[in-house]
Amino acid sequence: MGIIKNKGASLQSSFAELLNLVSMALLLIVILISELQLLSIIRVSLLYTFCTFVFLGYVILDPKRGGVSFILALQFVLFISVPATFQISGDLFPFYARPRLDFMYSGFSILALSQLAIQLGFRVPMGKFKTTPKPKYLSEGYISKWAWYLGAFAFFIGLLLGPSYMLSTRGEIGELTASSDGIQRQLLFICRSLGLVAFLMILSMAVHSSSVKYRQRNKLLLFVAIPIFIYLNYPPTLPRTYLIGPLISITAIFVNYYKTSIKLSLFTLAFPLVYLVLPAIKSLGAGGSLSSIKDAISIEKIYTYVFRVDFDIYLWTVESLEYISSGAEYRWGHNFLGVLFFFVPRSLWPTKPENTGSLVSSHLGYIYNNVSSPLWAEAYVSLGVLGVIFVMLLFGIIISTLESRARSYAAGQIVIDNYSYIVLMAFVIIIIRGALNSVAPSFGSAFLALFAVYMFGKKRLVWRR
Repeated sequence: MGIIKNKGASLQSSFAELLNLVSMALLLIVILISELQLLSIIRVSLLYTFCTFVFLGYVILDPKRGGVSFILALQFVLFISVPATFQISGDLFPFYARPRLDFMYSGFSILALSQLAIQLGFRVPMGKFKTTPKPKYLSEGYISKWAWYLGAFAFFIGLLLGPSYMLSTRGEIGELTASSDGIQRQLLFICRSLGLVAFLMILSMAVHSSSVKYRQRNKLLLFVAIPIFIYLNYPPTLPRTYLIGPLISITAIFVNYYKTSIKLSLFTLAFPLVYLVLPAIKSLGAGGSLSSIKDAISIEKIYTYVFRVDFDIYLWTVESLEYISSGAEYRWGHNFLGVLFFFVPRSLWPTKPENTGSLVSSHLGYIYNNVSSPLWAEAYVSLGVLGVIFVMLLFGIIISTLESRARSYAAGQIVIDNYSYIVLMAFVIIIIRGALNSVAPSFGSAFLALFAVYMFGKKRLVWRR
């Protein structure tokens, strides 16, 4: 039985690698066809959609690909290629935009190039240069204390903001992804992210701690941590793209996302989650009644849902190309500098970079400027095609590195590498969708917290040989 099982696993890995190579070859064809405009735009869209499904199949079958890759592949299918195909076939785009046909072709070229760079990055993990990295084990008591401190600090910020703000519906306080640099909004993002990191730590300690004492303590603490987490991350106030990642990252404490069966099961749930559950949550967040929620998930509304702003990644990929073509200057990394120093308020940094999405939309005459800006659009507006290749290749390497390191441990094991992998699962959707300068306080504060936990506990590391 063991021999048969090993042969089956080997065949599965080989087939996954075949799908990966087929996907990359097809992406090159998409780039060529798009640049030369050899097919109609709808056929290019269908071909690219097929590429994303092949990519998803590769990620599902490959045991080296974990939750971050899986969420990323789903995002390419559910939020980019499928909606773009419907939008092109219906000649209807978010914001009632009318993108130019030549830039629509170039948009698929950039999408294909970005996905290709990510897949190439998957093949060159940083761990390859240090194949047996020492796991960053920290004292469980130390991790517990940091989880409690982070949770208490996040809750304190939430109390300062007040329940009237934290629990207000999105219809009452507007889109939480608004490009505002106000201290209140910055604190909102930060306390939510710190609360998520603290909750993941507490939950992993309650489930996986080798110490009965810490396991029991954290199980009791969950009775307090769960209400606080819900208070900080009240679902009706969260943008849909913010809601999916944290929910999946919590399940990573219990579930091994490297298993094909798990990824396949979640794939079957993904379509109803995105096209049924999220519209219902959106209606609830707008203060809708039960009848309006039922109407939001009707067959007619599900079809029209893909034309809305939740599925605008393709549009802003296209519009970013037109933005540069119209004579706008490249940002030369200024937007990424703003991400790196997200915590500096505009009052101290008057020239702090504006959101790329806001710059592009206002330059092209859009009335509404609180829009997304995909990661590859940020790279293109910053450094052109070379920027797209570099940024997306680096992103693929980072994902592959974290997944290759986390794969060595059990789900939720108390290791910094594992926490980094799980936290990236929570934020990969908003990192891809952007705009980067708008979402940086969310993912930036989470990773900054993990970095602080590691650095302050560095002298307390226990290396297991």
